[in-house]
Amino acid sequence: MQRGNSKMLTNAKFILSKSGVIEQYNKIKQVSDIVSYSVKTNPIVARVLEENTDSFFTMHFILSLEHVKDKKKIWFFAQAWKNKELDVLFEKGVENFVVDNENDLKILLDYLKKNNKKINLLLRMRLKENTIRTGKHYVYGLYSHQVNELIPKLRKNNNIKKLGIHFHRKTQNISEWSLKYELSESIPEEIIKQIDLVNIGGGMPVKYKNYTEDLSPQIFNKIKELKDWLHEYNIKMIVEPGRFIAGPGIKLEAEIV
Repeated sequence: MQRGNSKMLTNAKFILSKSGVIEQYNKIKQVSDIVSYSVKTNPIVARVLEENTDSFFTMHFILSLEHVKDKKKIWFFAQAWKNKELDVLFEKGVENFVVDNENDLKILLDYLKKNNKKINLLLRMRLKENTIRTGKHYVYGLYSHQVNELIPKLRKNNNIKKLGIHFHRKTQNISEWSLKYELSESIPEEIIKQIDLVNIGGGMPVKYKNYTEDLSPQIFNKIKELKDWLHEYNIKMIVEPGRFIAGPGIKLEAEIV
């Protein structure tokens, strides 16, 4: 029942625009070699991308595997796993993994050796962030000195096909997107030469919260700068967008009565 001039929303629903999703995908693909969509953002968008693009998909949970048919297109994040979970992942055909701590890495390497499996592997590295919103902190991952010690050892491991580094710049502060500088300061050239892939994560919203103007061109220029630099070492760059692809492609439709 309505009283006075109060209004109600009726038949509210979210509308997914397939063309909108594909348009956003194509934008980010222009500045990257590989796009890996973060499925947890919206699993329905993953179906659109798999049917209409060459996208890869980032996942953190085994239950999410059902959202993608081609399991070889999945990058799976370690989550304090055990051999039981690894059995399921390999039975499904997953062969791309991201690890952010040495314990999960040891479990994975032991499993690969015992079962003679080959994978593509990324080591997630911490990046320092200084922002007004978050203060000074480090995101999850291995310290750079750990990564620098592990890469040469893993490069000699016959169970590792392609090897690389993953990091995630989660701040929305434009001044902290000096990707080329940060990576070159954290990883020496002799280590850079031993890797095949660099995944720069996501953190690319359609419009930045602490800015009134659209800063996508500046962010894209920073990403392209890193990509061009990595190509000098024959390294392919991966980006891992979620909201950037899903956000503009989904709109709320409602009638006010």
